[in-house]
Amino acid sequence: MKKQCVFLKALPTQSKYFREDKVLSQCVKILDQYKLSNEILKDIKVLILTMHQDQRHLLNNKQLLMEFIQAGGTIIIQGQIAMPFLDCLIPFNPAGQLTLEEYEISFIQPHSVFQGINPLSLNCRRGVRGFYARGSNPPPEDATILTTIKRGTISVDWEWSYGLGRVFVHSGNDIWTSFKDSEDNIDITRNLVSWAIQENPEK
Repeated sequence: MKKQCVFLKALPTQSKYFREDKVLSQCVKILDQYKLSNEILKDIKVLILTMHQDQRHLLNNKQLLMEFIQAGGTIIIQGQIAMPFLDCLIPFNPAGQLTLEEYEISFIQPHSVFQGINPLSLNCRRGVRGFYARGSNPPPEDATILTTIKRGTISVDWEWSYGLGRVFVHSGNDIWTSFKDSEDNIDITRNLVSWAIQENPEK
């Protein structure tokens, strides 16, 4: 079975969920981040990036990535942007000191990635709030805002369309680290990959 997604691994231990979960392992190919090339991208639908990615390397491949999106590909971005490697990206903006209530996640638009996910379950982990996000990769004006903190004023997750493709941006740690329990992390990761593949028929 041909795998439709590539996860660009940046650390040796990062491939756990994609390797061990039966559903994810069937559709996600794991590659070292420096294996990124036109040959890889032309045969897949989805490119999954991690918060630990070498953004300087991605910046050097900006044209390649933009062409992939324009042709119908989907790129999933996680973590804090330091070097904007796509036209839609702006450096991360920390939220500063927020109250416990202001860290609460709000779902702004229904989205397949968060189907079956209670926003309250993202708000607190081990008695501490802010694990899901502590700021924003500011979205462009034409982006669709999906989740926010600080009562709807700071964007956390958003989606941006370009050509036939799109970008999903999560402004926090890798989304498969959102929960304490592995099963919950697998569920949201499956949602993410399923959305990226099934709702991207153009490529």
